[in-house]
Amino acid sequence: MTATRVPNQHLRALLAEAGWSGEELARAVNRAGAADGYRFRYDRTAVAHWLSGSRPAAPVPALVAEVLSRTLGRTVEVADTRLARPSGRTAAAAGTPEQGTAEPIGALLARLAEAAADPPGVAGPVYSLARRLIPAYPAPAGVRLLPPAAPASSAATRVGGAHLRLARDLTALLLVADEALGADRCRPVLTGLLATVLSDWLRAPAAPAVRRELLLVTSRLSYLAGFGCFDGQRQGAAQAYYRLAGQLAAEAADPRLHAIALRGLSVQAHYLGRRRRARELADAAGAHLALLTHRQKAFVLGQQALGAAGCGDRATAFAQLARAQRSLERAEPASLDLAGYHWAAYAHQEAEVLAALGDTAGAVRSLTRSLRERPPGERRARATTNARLAQLLLDRGLLDRACATWHAVLDDYPLLASARLRTAVTTMHARLRPHAGSPAVRALLTRAALVVGVAGQLASGG
Repeated sequence: MTATRVPNQHLRALLAEAGWSGEELARAVNRAGAADGYRFRYDRTAVAHWLSGSRPAAPVPALVAEVLSRTLGRTVEVADTRLARPSGRTAAAAGTPEQGTAEPIGALLARLAEAAADPPGVAGPVYSLARRLIPAYPAPAGVRLLPPAAPASSAATRVGGAHLRLARDLTALLLVADEALGADRCRPVLTGLLATVLSDWLRAPAAPAVRRELLLVTSRLSYLAGFGCFDGQRQGAAQAYYRLAGQLAAEAADPRLHAIALRGLSVQAHYLGRRRRARELADAAGAHLALLTHRQKAFVLGQQALGAAGCGDRATAFAQLARAQRSLERAEPASLDLAGYHWAAYAHQEAEVLAALGDTAGAVRSLTRSLRERPPGERRARATTNARLAQLLLDRGLLDRACATWHAVLDDYPLLASARLRTAVTTMHARLRPHAGSPAVRALLTRAALVVGVAGQLASGG
């Protein structure tokens, strides 16, 4: 028997409050979706269906809430729109990390891996995929990635300590390899691991303590997958993985990982130009500060500073930077972790705060310090920092220094598989076009064509 649709008077009231027509809401959702990598073609007819009681799939309800929040100048939750599907799928994929999910986590992981749009078959035997990654970069000290007999991934197997050790070792390897090789190399392994092995283990019987640890390691891997999609310019999938990381952390009652997931969403929102949302998410992460380690506090406070700077709040931005610095000064020894915040990362965030507040000279100094203090193994961070520095140098009219810095980007480029870095090189060409008569620019562009060509051959196995 088909359920009778109930007209959505709540959405109608929100539209009336905003002074919007159905066409205007549809256009706003299309624009917001495009920023996340979706290609929606909604029109007033689609909105008419929503008003009559139909409920669109994720992430549309969250986008509707977001665009209405911006227009009305107040927070509109997904629940306020009455567009979320009662099965829980919308809440799982598009809600905030605080929301639960009625959908089995294993099934959600499989859907998210599919959403990441990796080539067909990538999700498949994850161990062979991992072996393809290993020769490219050594495992961290003490990590034995693949034991002689890896635990089976059957849902009928009871999950125990051996499964957790393998998952932790894979996480440690992927943390290092992602930074050294770029997300395009590691993301298929991550999404495959989540969609097959971890989804099976989360459905399998386990002791309560083991299940909690499994939730935590899956949360970490989901966060890494989120960053991998972010680095790969797959913003919709990135947002979904970050939110999943927060949901898993919340289910495991771990405020630290929950805060880290919120921070990841804030970083993405700032990158996409959603400055108010970036600040809200950073401050939501900051609500957990009392429970974080000193290093994690610095990690979150630095993003709170950037959130404030993006909204023009200079006083709060500098106050939060000072708090981040004090926390980092008291931080415990660094370890291999998601919140592996150090002085180079702090200097980079300080630079972004200064740039957001219009101090490009200060931002250049901070990025230069960040590069000086950056650990050698963090190749992608070094390359993207150099690309950002080159852009700021060009903003200041320092053409020769900008070209020299872009040469440093090209030094790392063939060794990295990163869509963000490819975008940076494309931007470089566009920014330098007005200076095509400069000998330094001609030399740089000639080298760039060669380096990009070589990198393409390496990526294709040529």
